Parts: sequence; structure tokens; C-alpha cells
Amino acid sequence: MPTREEDRGEEGHHNGEAALFVANVLNGTVAGGGKIVNQGTVIRVALWVRRGSAPSVKSITVIGSGFSEHTDSAALVIGPTGVALSKNHKTLYVADSLNNRIAAISATRLVVSRATTRDLRGLSAAL
Repeated sequence: MPTREEDRGEEGHHNGEAALFVANVLNGTVAGGGKIVNQGTVIRVALWVRRGSAPSVKSITVIGSGFSEHTDSAALVIGPTGVALSKNHKTLYVADSLNNRIAAISATRLVVSRATTRDLRGLSAAL
């Protein structure tokens, strides 16, 4: 935990890193024409958090893929939704809706290799 004054933000918040986990359910669903496609992904968005600034994207990494998904007139899209991080931060749980299960992504996948800024152009625009 940072102890230097310049590393502390307002109200005791610190500069550093944060992670967001996002389920992507639109990969290939339109082209699938309502049929199930196995292109759903879960990504980890690593952020730099700096006092007095908006967070900035450090990296985006696909940590899970191959989730079933399809378009649906009542729900727009059905696919991997709902993510929860375990209390010890070692497992990310994903609601794999079409397969009626909870998928678990292990800690080793939560911090795998990082994308470069060039790799992020299209994806960061969607975020």
C-alpha cells in the first residue's frame, strides 16, 4: 500500500491499478442469425488510477472464450452474463446462461499476457 503523500489521493484513495471484468456477448451473434454461436468472451481491463484524473486503460486481455450466445427477440442477446470475483480474488465466476452453469476462470488466467495499445484501438472504443 502506498505510503508516500504523493501516492495518496483524496479521502485516502491511492494511485495504482484496478481491474474490470467484462462479458462480451455480441461476438458473431448477428451473423449467426439467431443460431447459437460459441464466440462469447470475458475480458480483463486493467486500469491505471491516478489522483485527480480519469482512469486510463493499461491493457485488455481475453481471459475466457468460447461461451455460447445467440440473439433473442425478448432479451436482445443471451450469453455469458454476470461476473463475480471470489473473496480471495483467485477465481472469476461467469454466468454461462445457455449452458445452465457457472463457469470458473482461475487466477492464472486473470492476469495473463497483456495487449498492446495498438491491439486496443477497436475494443477501447466499444468500452
